[in-house]
Amino acid sequence: MKLLSVLKNKLFVNIFYYGLGDFIVTACSTFLLIPLYVSQLDTTEYGIFNIINNNTIIFTYIFQFGIISAFSRLYFTFKQREKKREYINSVIVFHLIYSAFLFLTVYLCSNLIFKVLSPSLTNVKFQYFSVIVSFLSFLPALYYGILRVENKASKFFMFQIITVSILLLMISVFFFTKRFNLSNLLIAQLFSGIIMFIIIIFLLGRSFALPGDYIDSIKNTLKLSLPIFIGYIAYFLISRYSIVILQKYITLSEIGIYTFAQQIAMLTTFLSAVIGKAIQPYIFSSSNDQLNQRVNLIEQKYKIFLVWFTCLVIFFIEDIFNLILPDNYLPAIQISRFLLFITLIYNFTLIENSVLLYHMKNKILLLITICGSGINFILNQLLVPHMKISGSIIAMFIAFSFTCLAQIYYSNTTVTKIKYNKAQLLLILSIIIF
Repeated sequence: MKLLSVLKNKLFVNIFYYGLGDFIVTACSTFLLIPLYVSQLDTTEYGIFNIINNNTIIFTYIFQFGIISAFSRLYFTFKQREKKREYINSVIVFHLIYSAFLFLTVYLCSNLIFKVLSPSLTNVKFQYFSVIVSFLSFLPALYYGILRVENKASKFFMFQIITVSILLLMISVFFFTKRFNLSNLLIAQLFSGIIMFIIIIFLLGRSFALPGDYIDSIKNTLKLSLPIFIGYIAYFLISRYSIVILQKYITLSEIGIYTFAQQIAMLTTFLSAVIGKAIQPYIFSSSNDQLNQRVNLIEQKYKIFLVWFTCLVIFFIEDIFNLILPDNYLPAIQISRFLLFITLIYNFTLIENSVLLYHMKNKILLLITICGSGINFILNQLLVPHMKISGSIIAMFIAFSFTCLAQIYYSNTTVTKIKYNKAQLLLILSIIIF
């Protein structure tokens, strides 16, 4: 019992540090800066800004290739400190070689790539911001992954503070010199990424040595990262494809309103990601005997907390944003309500997802995500031309519901049996219906 108490306390301390650090970064770079963005950028400029951010997300998935998640899972297999260092170096070398190939591909095929991802943007300079920022994100993400798997939550928190401080400093300079505009906002993101990239190179590159089994290390990593990468692409098609297809049927101003609503809805995803960063190492480091106890300890609490948090945001969103939003952004409030509920459905099964990943059921997770993305892609093609934003919302609702139910089913029939509390589930269901 004493050991269980220590584990619980350590888990909650880590959640606090990870949560506070990620909250500061996410809140300051997106949520808390929203009043500044909407006061300084009109809906068209805000639409352009979020289209570029959407491209950054997909390029980040491509540059990272699922390696960060695979790294976090395989890192535990290396017991000696020197072997862990060699494995880190192997990942870095592969990333640099892979990135050179990606840069060449984007350069040669830029017209085709950007025509598909952002057909409404004609400024080539804007298009390349997303590629460079995505490349710069890998090493910091790898370093943060190392801190997480080694349970250095306080150090992780410190680096999150440094990251957001650099970005806020640059934005503040542009704002107080009255030079805040879309271009300079993108420049602030770019240079903050460059500074963190340089800092992490210094921290990771102090002792560099490749292992003799470099090829085998990379093969093992890619074997696990490939389905994760495909899953990320499928997730993009579920959650972000709407921004791509809507550019063909609505104006950039309407894109600005829709993407603003999406950002608000990301509160649920953000909360789930924060909890997941602490929960997943806690689950992945379990022995088979410990797994059931750990899963059932946190599963019910996670679901209830997530539902209550999301419902509170849905109920009070109008009161909050009526105070800060210019009139031309007000139509986003109702869209935000629908999208918050949809993201709740998708993030509802974090524990089931982690259990399947623990048991290396990557194929099941991949199949579920691919099917969900296929449903969303097809429904978007059918509904968006006629219903526009409403069609996209309906498509995501059906796709997310499928993935949620499929993960619950497979996690409980093929691997760890989760003891759902019927009273708590009924409470959750009543809140959702209400």
